[in-house]
Amino acid sequence: KDNMKYGLLDKQTGIIHSLNDDGWGIGDQPEIKIQSPEEQLKNGYGMCWEQVELERLWFKENNFKFKTFLIMFGKEVVDQKHPAHTFLAYENDGKWRWFENTLGTNNWDHGFESEDDLIADVKEKIISNAIKAQATENDIAKCEIYEYETLAHDCVDGDEFLSRIIEENKQYKYI
Repeated sequence: KDNMKYGLLDKQTGIIHSLNDDGWGIGDQPEIKIQSPEEQLKNGYGMCWEQVELERLWFKENNFKFKTFLIMFGKEVVDQKHPAHTFLAYENDGKWRWFENTLGTNNWDHGFESEDDLIADVKEKIISNAIKAQATENDIAKCEIYEYETLAHDCVDGDEFLSRIIEENKQYKYI
C-alpha cells in the first residue's frame, strides 16, 4: 500500500502526473498510457484502473474469491465531476471486503456483511466525492456500476478500456 502511489503515466512524454501536481484534475488531462502490473511495480505509480490489475494478480495468486468493478458517470467525460473508478472486492471470513488504495481518506480495507452493502458504500463515497467536485443531480443520475473481467493493460487507452467494460459486461443489478 505505502509503496504504490496514485499517478498517471503520460503516453506522449513518459512523465508521471500525481495528485500533488499543481492543477491536478483541472483542464485538459494528458493522454494516459495504461501500465501493466510490472510497469507499476517498477515506477511506483498507478491509477485505480491499473492498481486493480495489480491487486487482481495478488488475490488470484493467493486463492481469494474476488470481483472487480467499475463505477462511472457516463463514458463521454471522465473527470473529477464525472469519475470512472475501479475497485476490487473480495470475500474473506464470511465478509465482503473492499480493497482500496487510491481514494485518500477512504483507503484500505473495508468489511461488509454482503456484496450489496459493499457496493452501496462504494457508490455513496464516489457520489459524495463527485458532489464535492460540483456534480449535478443529472450527473449523478448517470451513475452506473459494472462488474468486469476486462484487463486494463490489454487496452490501448482509457476509451477502449471503458468501452470494452460496457460492451463485454453487464451493469450491476442494483443500480
